Amino acid sequence: MKLKGCFLKKRFWLLLITLGIGGTLYANNELKLLTDSLRRVIDEKHIFVQKKEDRINRIKCMLKSSGLTLEGKYRINLRLYDEYKKFHIDSAIHYVEDNIEISRKLNKSYLTTQSSLHLSLLYSMCGRFREAEIILKGIDSSTLPKDLLIAYYETYSSFWGHYSISVANNIYGQQQAAYQDSLIALIDHTSLSYKMSRASYYIWRDTLRSKEIFKELLEIEEVGTPNYAMITHSYSRLCRHQKKYDEEKKYLILSAIADTRNATRENASLQNLALIHYEEKKLADAFKFTQSAIDDVISSGIHFRAIEIYKFNSIINTAYQTEQARSRSNLTIFLISTSIILFLLVLLVICIYIQMK
Repeated sequence: MKLKGCFLKKRFWLLLITLGIGGTLYANNELKLLTDSLRRVIDEKHIFVQKKEDRINRIKCMLKSSGLTLEGKYRINLRLYDEYKKFHIDSAIHYVEDNIEISRKLNKSYLTTQSSLHLSLLYSMCGRFREAEIILKGIDSSTLPKDLLIAYYETYSSFWGHYSISVANNIYGQQQAAYQDSLIALIDHTSLSYKMSRASYYIWRDTLRSKEIFKELLEIEEVGTPNYAMITHSYSRLCRHQKKYDEEKKYLILSAIADTRNATRENASLQNLALIHYEEKKLADAFKFTQSAIDDVISSGIHFRAIEIYKFNSIINTAYQTEQARSRSNLTIFLISTSIILFLLVLLVICIYIQMK
C-alpha cells in the first residue's frame, strides 16, 4: 500500500509539472503569435489610415449637401471632431472652432459650451495647456445641465491627466482624482465610463474586484473596437500590479493591435510594449514599436506624451544602433574567418594534389 501511495504521489507531481510546462509553452507560443500579428499590423498601418481617411471624406461630402442648415452643419462637424480627435488634432480643432462660430450664430449657449469643452480637451492633448485651462476656468459649472457638467468634469480630469504625463509629475494626479470623483458621482452606474473608473480604482485596493469588472467588460465588448483597446490597456495595468507579466504583455499587444487597426494614434500600449521589449533586450521590436509610436505623435499632433516618447526613443535608438553595429561587426569577422578557412582548405587540397602527383 505504501508503494502504491508513493507511486500515486509521484504521478500526481509529474502531472503537475507536465501541466506547468505545458501552460508555460502555451503562454509563450500565444505571446509569439500575438507579437507576430502586431508586427504585421504595424507594417500594414497605412492601409488602416487610408480606410480612416476614406470614412472621413465620406462625412465631409455631407457638408456639400444643398439646403444644409446650421444645425445640420454643427452635427456633421461634431462627427468630424470625433473622427479626428485621436487622428489629427489640427483638423479636429478646425471643426470645433467652426462649431463655436455656428453656436454663436444660433445663439445657443448649450452648443457653445459643448464645443468649448471639446476645444479645451484638444488643446490639452496637443500640449496647449494654458489655453485649455483658460477655457475651463471661463465656464461656470454651477449653471451647467447634468450632461454638460459630466463633460466638464471629464475634460478637467483629462486636462490634469495630460498635464501630469507631459511634465512627468504625479503630483497633478491629485487634481485629476478630485475631478474623477466628482464625475463618478454623476455618471450612470451602468455606463462603460463608470465601470472603467471603478475597475481602475480597485487595481490598487481590491485586485479581485478589479479583475471581475475587467472580465465582465471584456466579455461584453466586441474584440478590436476602440473601447476594447481601452479596456485591455487598463487591464494590463492590473496584470502588472499582480506581477503577471506575460498576461500584461498579452493585453498590451491586444490593445496595440486594436488601436493600430482603428488608426487611433494615441497608442499608449505600443509605448509600454516598446519599454518592456527594451528591458528584455529585444531591441528590434522595441525599435519598431517606438518608431511606430513616434510616427503617430508626428502625424496626429497629440503631444502630451511627446517628451516621454522622444526621450525613450533616444535610449532605444542608441541601443539598437549599437546592437546593429555589433551584429555587422560579428558578421564581418565571421565572413573574414570563413574566407581564411576556405583559402587554407584550397591550399591544403593543392598540397595534397601535388603530393599525390
